Amino acid sequence: MSSGIYPNPVSRWIRGALYRLTTLLAGTVAGVILFTSCCEVSSGDSLWQRVLWLFAYDPTVRKTAVVCGVGLWLTAVIFFRPRYDDVRWVRGYAPWPDKDGWS
Repeated sequence: MSSGIYPNPVSRWIRGALYRLTTLLAGTVAGVILFTSCCEVSSGDSLWQRVLWLFAYDPTVRKTAVVCGVGLWLTAVIFFRPRYDDVRWVRGYAPWPDKDGWS
């Protein structure tokens, strides 16, 4: 149970996992856009070829994917980024109390 002074290790782990997951998804979306813009993709019979062709040649899909990737990255940075107090506890040293106690 967290008393406010000590960070909850479970919530710290969940927040870190969500940060890494959303950052990975944003990077994956950006990677797909970069990959399809650099490679010559033909629309074949396979579903994956059609999806890659769509990302490569449809400007609406590309713009939407870029905006979604930026939104995922901003969500990760704003909501799931590890806090400064969490980093201090992980590194092995705790904050020292003030003259008035813990603040």
